[in-house]
Amino acid sequence: MPTALEIASILSLIVAIIGLGFGYIEYRKRTETEIVLRTQLNSLLNRVRSMVPYKKDMESILEGVESSSVIPWAWNKYKGLSDLYVAIVTYYLSLEKKFNYDDLGRLVKAGVVQTSWEEQIWRDIIALRPENKTGIIPDFFIKK
Repeated sequence: MPTALEIASILSLIVAIIGLGFGYIEYRKRTETEIVLRTQLNSLLNRVRSMVPYKKDMESILEGVESSSVIPWAWNKYKGLSDLYVAIVTYYLSLEKKFNYDDLGRLVKAGVVQTSWEEQIWRDIIALRPENKTGIIPDFFIKK
């Protein structure tokens, strides 16, 4: 007949195994949630980027506009979309444990970052990260 100590040990082992099982289930749920979040952030980055016109295009569009109220409104929309892009990049990078210039180069190569304006934003934000404060800063991946 098992002693009380043996029974307690077996019960502790069973509880530990059940705890590990629940921990694994929670880990999988968190991983799936992070994948969905990153997918949505990538889609949002692409959408906002496609809505921000080039500054030269914006100026040429507004050249022929005679209404004095449309021009400030259009520039406010332009600035707002630009600020939204910066906020999304900042949030995206806040979810990354480490992000350096090599990672930025991969994003450029993959087409996630397409213009020198975007690359400058990414560089400005990642330059503040501890892993990028030392070392050599590479040239721009996208030529201006």
